[in-house]
Amino acid sequence: MAIPTVKEWTTARTKYGAPDTAGGVTVSKAFAAYWASGANTPKKYMVAYVALENALAKYIPKVDKKKIKDLKAALMKVEDIELTAEELAECARENAEHKARLGLGDGPDAALESPKQAFMQGGDVRLEEKTVVQSVSADLLAGEEIVGRMTDERTRYGFNLTVSMITVEVEKVVVK
Repeated sequence: MAIPTVKEWTTARTKYGAPDTAGGVTVSKAFAAYWASGANTPKKYMVAYVALENALAKYIPKVDKKKIKDLKAALMKVEDIELTAEELAECARENAEHKARLGLGDGPDAALESPKQAFMQGGDVRLEEKTVVQSVSADLLAGEEIVGRMTDERTRYGFNLTVSMITVEVEKVVVK
């Protein structure tokens, strides 16, 4: 469920007779603060959301639920919702499309299936270190006065990953 705007909150509050203020919290101000927060990053959204959640946590226990009209209807369970004929037809159509998408292809690729036996133990790691000396091209320095030369040692890492397919013959012995 999306976080309601102040207008949506006011409509629901009026419909069900819920108070706007309880437990020292004015809910319409809390929703207004959330939407006015200008949150444009996940971190800012979380800050605004937590502030709203804290306000609602103070509000909800202080509301007299006996005074709210049609509270049971407002808190309807999903299984109690009855779909119209059009909504049922739409669900059936979407389910048929999904089944058709799942039916495409030849099933899972055998090469991508999980192994049904334990992996071979052990591995091989090889470390290779290569040093390359490279100097500045003389063509780049043509017509320039060299004031001094210096060297600066820097470390860079290169990673190579090799995946090799191996075929192993495994002898199986049946005993009685």
